[in-house]
Amino acid sequence: MHLSLDSLSFSSLASAGRVNGTDLFLVAFPHSGLEWLARLYANASLILAGDPRRVTQFNLGDLVPAEDWRRSARPPALPVPGFRCFSSHAPHTRRYRKVIYLVRDPRRVMAERHAALVARGRCRDSLEEMVGHRRHGIRAWAAHAAGWLDQVETPAFALVRHEDLSARTAFELTRLFDLLGWHLDPAQAARAVALAAEAGWAPADPRLGGLPPRAEPVPTGAIPLSAMRLIGETAGPLMRRLGYLAEPAESPCPERGSAAPLVKLFADSSPG
Repeated sequence: MHLSLDSLSFSSLASAGRVNGTDLFLVAFPHSGLEWLARLYANASLILAGDPRRVTQFNLGDLVPAEDWRRSARPPALPVPGFRCFSSHAPHTRRYRKVIYLVRDPRRVMAERHAALVARGRCRDSLEEMVGHRRHGIRAWAAHAAGWLDQVETPAFALVRHEDLSARTAFELTRLFDLLGWHLDPAQAARAVALAAEAGWAPADPRLGGLPPRAEPVPTGAIPLSAMRLIGETAGPLMRRLGYLAEPAESPCPERGSAAPLVKLFADSSPG
């Protein structure tokens, strides 16, 4: 399987000294909704600045440069919040001093990541095989999430779940901008949300790894039971920390080999 996280370009920027302590990074594992978060951020920033521009697929990369941005560093593209903002899929790095980390239920990430990679012709493995892949399956997701949750040393770190962002988008967007020192009033937040989801934006293309703002839940049967078991064994504790799995009920005599908790995985997760 020939896959790539495409996450090395910002490491080269950092090693070249072009990343500084005022830069903000929107970070997520691939297929977690990072582009949507960037659209929300860019629209809210333009609204707060009184800038009449609208975010489109043609200028999003100028407003919030993506991880493959290789040009020389420039002044902030947006007057609000007043510092540069990048989007990145990079694993934990100490060079990112201000981070908003977007996390999504890994069961849905695995299913949508597999579908997108197959559509792009970059993966011929089954979903079950991809889930078990060392670099791109559930172990990669767990290492990425645990790295950002457990190794971050900077106090300028905020966590947002895709499921919460989807369920109460305006509230979460306002919370994030409050952390950045800017207040979005309800009307401004509602407008930013509407613009980020407007029909004029090109529909999500699975070949490009895009996610619609409110993706349909992945059906329970989409992931084979053996893959569900691997997800639970590998990422279960981390998923419980993030609220994607309920704490296991204590049972004095659990049935050996019972698959009930695996069958319930999607029922236990938040809508997203």
